[in-house]
Parts: sequence; C-alpha cells; structure tokens
Amino acid sequence: MTDGERTAIAVVLSLAVHWLVLIGWKTEAPRTAGPETDDIVVIDTSGMEIGISLATSITLEQTVPPAASTEKTSADAAAAERRREAMTRYLDQVSESIHAHRRISDAGRHLVGNALCRIVIESDGRFSSVAILRGSGDVELDADAMEAVRSTSGAVLRPRMLGGNAITIALTIKYQFGL
Repeated sequence: MTDGERTAIAVVLSLAVHWLVLIGWKTEAPRTAGPETDDIVVIDTSGMEIGISLATSITLEQTVPPAASTEKTSADAAAAERRREAMTRYLDQVSESIHAHRRISDAGRHLVGNALCRIVIESDGRFSSVAILRGSGDVELDADAMEAVRSTSGAVLRPRMLGGNAITIALTIKYQFGL
C-alpha cells in the first residue's frame, strides 16, 4: 500500500466520522453482525475498499457533555484523533498482513481479480467470522483469499485503545500480479 493510498484512506475515514458526528448517529439498538452487507460500511478510495461497522451507536449528546470546558473538549478531540490514527494504522497492518499471506502458485500468477471479504476482528485480534462478499470470478483466487485471511487471524496485535468491541471490515484482497 502506497503512502498516497494510506492518505486517501485516512481522509475518507476522517470525512466519514465527521459526517456521522454532524448528522448524528442513529440511536437504535445495535444489530448482531450477520453475513449481509447491510451491517458494513464500505469505503471506496480508488479501488481500495476498507469499511468499518461500529458496534455501538452513540449520539452527538453523548460525545460532548453540555457543560464541557474548552480544555476537556480539546483533550477529547486529541484522544479521538489518536484513536482514529490507531484504527487507520491497525487496518493498514491487517491489510498488509493478509496480502503478504496470499499463496497463489507460480502457475496462477497470470490470474487477475479482487475478492471482497467481510472480516470480524475480535478484541484479541483473531477473526471470528470470514466471508466472501463479492468473489473475484475465479474459484482459485477466492479460496486463496479466504486462506490468506484465516492464516492472518491473530497475527496483528490489536491496540488496546481501540476497545473491546468487535470491528467488522470489508477488505478487497487484490490479485494483480505483474501489472
């Protein structure tokens, strides 16, 4: 992943978070994540898809107390920024690790495709659920993508500051050898 792609992902995530705060998050009870794509927000940044499903809903009133001081507000904003940066770094590491675990044989290196996978990351960094949301069009690539995700489970240490809630992501695993 290039620095430009990382920057684009950070900007898109930041815009999405700001939009959610300004509009106000729905206050309905959280749903349990199922295989449906309704539970996942997919962010498209020039071919790189990473999404996050927030496990708990909060409202604007919950994020900023009515009588909050300026110092407390700036400290909260700084903490939120550190958490956002930690989330971005963590998701980049997960993506890089999964891509490093692709094992297509030399005979399959002519294949090109992208498999969109849904991954639920638990608090210990292990993946509790993995599914193909959109296949690559090739059975061999899809099977390799699933194996790459499974072999990465628990390999990337999840930062404590991200909390204990499960994180659901949609990640495109790219197979574009020699392009």
